[in-house]
Amino acid sequence: MRAALDVATLVPGHGFLGPAEPRTSGFAAYLEHLAESVTSALCAGTPVDELCATIPARGIEPPPGAPAQFLDLVQSLHHLNVLLTYRWVQATSG
Repeated sequence: MRAALDVATLVPGHGFLGPAEPRTSGFAAYLEHLAESVTSALCAGTPVDELCATIPARGIEPPPGAPAQFLDLVQSLHHLNVLLTYRWVQATSG
């Protein structure tokens, strides 16, 4: 995944234009952690409704002092990412 993200400038849909690093590495690490965590939880029989509470949004934490709405947005996006990753793992595993 990281090799596919060999970019110098990041132009996000939201936020500021800037250097791709450390953003791309941070987000790639988040996605890798998410896939590993969801796969492990699914193999362990963890119910999907418990995953969001047990898998941290590591790597996409808002900066200190971020507005409450931004914190809510990040948590909401993480919740959706967990659910979609769960569906993907279910669909692609044996």
